[in-house]
Amino acid sequence: GEKPNNANTTRAGRAYYHEILESKKFTPTAIASALKRTDFIVFGDSRTNLDVNKKVVDKICSYKPKAVFHTGDMVEVGAKMDQWNAVMPVNQCLIGPKILYHSCGNHEDKNCVDNPVRKALENTKHYYLKEFMGLSFIALDSHTVPGDELQWLGKLPNGKSYIPFFHP
Repeated sequence: GEKPNNANTTRAGRAYYHEILESKKFTPTAIASALKRTDFIVFGDSRTNLDVNKKVVDKICSYKPKAVFHTGDMVEVGAKMDQWNAVMPVNQCLIGPKILYHSCGNHEDKNCVDNPVRKALENTKHYYLKEFMGLSFIALDSHTVPGDELQWLGKLPNGKSYIPFFHP
């Protein structure tokens, strides 16, 4: 429900559905028909309020995306396995078909890949490349940035376009 203003329009990762729906160029019907075919969705910072998180994930799953990219902070405290266990059922519609691609956030910290969600996704890497529909998505760990991550980035083939996703 947050509308853009001078204080928040430059913050990356914001989606302003109200602005689109209230625009004279777009009607709710036009938006709904455009959303009938959703190839991928990006969301993140879903670490608190499981009830709201569940509504968001259920809505995402209703679009039947082929991939969902999470920009980190899936839980409040990465070292608390009970939080990871609590988000498992919330994200099951993404975890079961393995369409969830998760990047590490600062709240997950060192437990970003050593948790039930990542194990269920069979992805225990802090950074990785996901080829999807001719696009090259790169999950980055922007909070630890180990030297090996930088070396790995340097070894990616030139001449390609990459779409990084990470926690700001």
